Amino acid sequence: MSRLLCLLPSVPWPSDAGARIRNAGLLRLLSAEHEVDVIAFGEPEPQAELGHIARQVTLVPTPRPRSTARRVIDMVVSDLPDMAQRLWSPAFAEALRCRLEEGAYSAVQAEGIEMARYLRLVPPERSIYDAHNAEFLLQARLTSMSSAAASLYSRLQWRRLERFERQAVRDSRLTLAVSHHDANQLLALAGQGANVRVVPNAVEVAAYPFRASSPHVRPNLLFLGKLDFRPNVEALAWFIPEVLRALE
Repeated sequence: MSRLLCLLPSVPWPSDAGARIRNAGLLRLLSAEHEVDVIAFGEPEPQAELGHIARQVTLVPTPRPRSTARRVIDMVVSDLPDMAQRLWSPAFAEALRCRLEEGAYSAVQAEGIEMARYLRLVPPERSIYDAHNAEFLLQARLTSMSSAAASLYSRLQWRRLERFERQAVRDSRLTLAVSHHDANQLLALAGQGANVRVVPNAVEVAAYPFRASSPHVRPNLLFLGKLDFRPNVEALAWFIPEVLRALE
């Protein structure tokens, strides 16, 4: 049985967003065959679900959101994309260093682009990057779908994300992608020698027992995507007028 260390942007319970659902599912799968330790951003309060799955849990306070002025300064003094700085924390980095010194881990897995920067502290032969999106591609699309100011921001972030993601994929022993499309985009970005495999998003069907529909109850539709993520906002902005209202 191998020992694994997972780096999470948040405690994945309650599983109320796409990233949390994926992270919770992967933790369950990994813990079934391996010893799993976790470092996550979150409040130091009892975490029943996480405690049942992980052998050791380290929780680090989530960094405060940066002000607009701070983000502008960071863009000037650093060539890192905004997303790579959003959850950067010296306390988290120190917790990771301590874990690496104390534990002989077979692999360290970072969940999402915001955690990929921490893999720079991990030997490449033990690093796994779980790419929840091909982020550079999302930013590239937004350059033509936003206002002038937002388009300028997206264009800058697009180029920085290209460099950052290319290095993250190249430096990782293994990169996970959620779809074949994302995998192909990351392979094309990183070039020959990159190791990218598809692990699609999924839900535990048994946790949602079948219930026969009733002609007297109007069906509900649940959109389980965070609305601080612009592609999700774009999806709803299209879906509601084009599909939902057409069904009324």
